[in-house]
Amino acid sequence: MQVRSADILKVVRQIVFRGLFAVLAVTVLFGFIPSNGEAAEYKLDDFVILVDDQLIIKGAADVNAYTGAGRRTDLGSRNYAEIGGKARCRIPVGAPTLADVAVIAPNIRLGNFAAVSHIIYDAATGSYADVATAGRIGPDLLESDMGNNSLNDTGIKDLPAFPAFPGTIIPGIVDVVIPSAGSQVVPPGAYRDLLVGFKGKVYLQSGVYTFRRIIFYPSGEYNVFFENNTEVRVKEFVTFSEYGNVNPTMATDVVLYVEGSDGTYGGDNKNPKGVYGEPVAFYYAGDGHFCLCFVYVPNGTIGLRGKSQPPHTTQWFGLSFLEVSTLRISLNQSTEICYIRPGIECACITDFILNSDGTLQVKGVNFSEETVERLAIFTPDAALIAGGVTSGNTGSDQLHSSLDFISLDRFDTQNDVVGALNAAGYTTGAEFLLGIIYPIDLKTGNVGGYCIFTDKKLVLP
Repeated sequence: MQVRSADILKVVRQIVFRGLFAVLAVTVLFGFIPSNGEAAEYKLDDFVILVDDQLIIKGAADVNAYTGAGRRTDLGSRNYAEIGGKARCRIPVGAPTLADVAVIAPNIRLGNFAAVSHIIYDAATGSYADVATAGRIGPDLLESDMGNNSLNDTGIKDLPAFPAFPGTIIPGIVDVVIPSAGSQVVPPGAYRDLLVGFKGKVYLQSGVYTFRRIIFYPSGEYNVFFENNTEVRVKEFVTFSEYGNVNPTMATDVVLYVEGSDGTYGGDNKNPKGVYGEPVAFYYAGDGHFCLCFVYVPNGTIGLRGKSQPPHTTQWFGLSFLEVSTLRISLNQSTEICYIRPGIECACITDFILNSDGTLQVKGVNFSEETVERLAIFTPDAALIAGGVTSGNTGSDQLHSSLDFISLDRFDTQNDVVGALNAAGYTTGAEFLLGIIYPIDLKTGNVGGYCIFTDKKLVLP
C-alpha cells in the first residue's frame, strides 16, 4: 500500500496470522476509506470492468449504476478505452444526468451513439478524442488528470491492482463430457476438458476445479449450476455459447480464472476474434443468465455479446474487454466481493469504543461477514500460536451473527460484552485484548487465521 500525507494514518501494533504465515507484533500503516473532505482514491471494489490494455464497447450496451451502499460501477483501463460506434452505449443507463459511473483510462475515444456521464483521461500522458458524428450524449463531467480528479486526489494515476491469480494452472488428464440433454454432478478436482452439449446440465460443488478448456457448444439452453464457494481455474480458454445460463441460482462466492491468452490452440478455439485478431480467451454469447462474483483473464480478451436476461452481475478483470454486437448486453456490479483487497491482507482492528451499555463500537479495515468469523476476547497473557487459535480464552467471544456490520471499517456488538465478561468471573480493572478470527476457507478447508489488536486494552469498568 502506498502511503500519502493526505491519508488519515494510524500506527497499529498487531499480531497477525494469515493461514500458516505469521507476522509478530508488526507495525502496520493503514490508509482509511475516505469520508467527505478526506483523500479520495480509486478502489478495485468500484470497477465493474478493469483491464490492462483495451476496453472496447462499440455495440449495444447498458451499464447500470450500483444501487447498494459504498461502491460504484466504473469502467477502467490502464491504456485505452473506446465507447460507441455501432449502437447506443449507455454508461450508465440515464447518462448523462446520472454521474455515478465513470470511464477511466489514459486514452479515451468516444464514437457514435456513446451516452456517457463521466470521463477521466490523462492529458499529460494520453489523449481524449470525440469522433462521433451521430447520437453522442455527454459527458456531463470531463476530467483530464487521472491523479487529481473527483474520484482520486492522491496524485497517483495508477488504477487498482487486480486480485491475486492462483499461479500456474495444471489441468488433469480426464475429460468431463456431458452429451446433449445430459446432466452430471462433477466433484471438485483436476480435469482436462469440460465439454457440454445442447441442453446439457452440469453441477459444480463447493471447492476448486481445474480444467484445460471449458466448451459449452453448440448453442442451446444449457445450464451450469454452482454451490456457494466454488473456484474454477482454466488453463487455455472458455466458450459459453448462446442461450445458456451460468449460475442461474446465483450461488455466492463463485469465481472464474482463465490463464490463457487469445489464440487458436490448433484451431480448437472457435471464439470470435479479440482486439488483436486472435480468438478470445473467454467468450459468452449471451441470451441467458450470467452471475459470477468475478471473472479474471489476465493474459487475454473477455468477449461478450448477446442479450442479458437478466443483466450480467459480475466484475470483469483482464487484459482486454471487447463487445461489438448489436445485441444489447446489460451489466450490473457484482453484489459481493470475493477477493482480498490489494494492500489489505486481512480484517484487523484499529480502534474501539466501549459504550455505556457494555457494547462495543469496533473500527478497523476489511470488515464483513465474509472476513470476520468472530470478535475474540483474550487475556493479555493468552498463548497465541500461529495457525492454532480459533477463539479467545475468556469464553466471551462475539460471533459474527451477533455483530452489526455498519461499513467496511466498523461493526458494533449487539450484546453487552462487559456483562458477558462479568458473568465469566472477571471484575473491575481486568484487562483484555480484542482480536478478529477469520472464517475457515471453504475451498481449501484451511483455518483462516487471526489478527490481534495490541495497541489498546479493554478495561472493565
